[in-house]
Amino acid sequence: MAIERYHQPAAAGAQNPSQLILGVGFHVYQFYTSHMGILFTNVKVLDCSGADPFPGEVLVQENRISAVSRDGEALPRDDVQVIDGGGTFTLMPGLIESHAHLSIDNTDDLGSIGRIPPEENTLIAMRNARFYLDCGITSCI
Repeated sequence: MAIERYHQPAAAGAQNPSQLILGVGFHVYQFYTSHMGILFTNVKVLDCSGADPFPGEVLVQENRISAVSRDGEALPRDDVQVIDGGGTFTLMPGLIESHAHLSIDNTDDLGSIGRIPPEENTLIAMRNARFYLDCGITSCI
């Protein structure tokens, strides 16, 4: 399967659908996991441990990373959707924004923030959250 950008709605009743972010330059591809496992092959794995990225495969099952292989070791391909990274993509955890105000739009006047109707403020926050996700940021504190 070629890598493409797509979104799938969360399963009924799901509170926080897990997602994997596959960063490619300035493009971010989001794959929402489903009941079917997803196997990312032919990718560089950046595990954020301080080690250099390594070639490998990552298996995701039931919204969790269940296995990671290194240097040509193949993971099981039964009952999984295989996504080939082509050897050029890097798989990494989502990034964290440690200080965000999603509901504040660009302004140089703090008084104007209080004059925004609540409905518009909600839409601003939603747009800004979407922007953060598109940039690979999956947590805002």
